[in-house]
Amino acid sequence: MEKIKYKKKHKYSHFCFCLGLRPGVIISSVLWMIEGVILSTLFITSSMKNYKKNKDDIGEVVTSLYYYVAILTKTLSVYFIILFLISIIGLASLLIYKSTPLLRVYSYTSWFFAVFIYFVLAIVSIVAIMVSKNGFIGYCNEVGNNNINYCVNEVMSQSIWLYLIIFFQGSIHVYFSIILQTYVERCEQLEKKKRREASSKRNNLLSSSGTSNVFKIKVDKTYDDRVVDS
Repeated sequence: MEKIKYKKKHKYSHFCFCLGLRPGVIISSVLWMIEGVILSTLFITSSMKNYKKNKDDIGEVVTSLYYYVAILTKTLSVYFIILFLISIIGLASLLIYKSTPLLRVYSYTSWFFAVFIYFVLAIVSIVAIMVSKNGFIGYCNEVGNNNINYCVNEVMSQSIWLYLIIFFQGSIHVYFSIILQTYVERCEQLEKKKRREASSKRNNLLSSSGTSNVFKIKVDKTYDDRVVDS
C-alpha cells in the first residue's frame, strides 16, 4: 500500500531509463560542476577580450557594446563559479556526509540558484542581446565585414542559437532540481518509516515486557496463596 501511495505522490521514480534517483542526483551534480567550470572559464576569457578594433577606434556604439558585454560576462562568470561550488557541496552531502537535512538545503538552493536566479539572468541576457542587436551588427560591420546583410543574418542566427541554448539549459536545470527534490522527499519518507518501525518495535517490547511482569506477579501470588493454605 505504501508503495502505491508513493507512486501516486511522486511523478518521478527514476532519473532516466533504468537509472535510479540517487545515481541521477550524482550525475546531475557532476554535470552542474562541469557546466560551472566550462562556462565560468568561457565567460572569464570572454570578459578579458578587447572588443575595440584598435586604440584609435573608440566609437560610441563599440564602446557601449564593450561595457555591456563586459558587465554581462563578469556577472555570468560569478554565477557559474557559485554553481560549481554548490554542486561540490551537494555531492559532499550525498556521498560523504549522507545527511538528509544537508540534501534538503541543497535542494532548496538548487531551486533558488540553478532555476530562479538562472532564469532572471537569462531574461536579462535576452533583453541585453535584443537591445544591443544593432551594436553587434555595427561592430560586425566595423571589424571588416562591409556587407550589412551578412552582419544582420549572422547576428540573428547567433541570437537564435543563443536563445535555444538558454531554453535547453534552463529546462535541464528545472529537471535536475525536480529529481533532487524527489530524491530528498523519498529519503525523508524512508527515515520516517524507519522511525515508525523502531517506535513500533519499542512499543511492542514494552508491551510484551509489561505482560510478562503481570504474568509473573500472578504466578507469584498463586504460589503464595498455596503456601498459606498448606
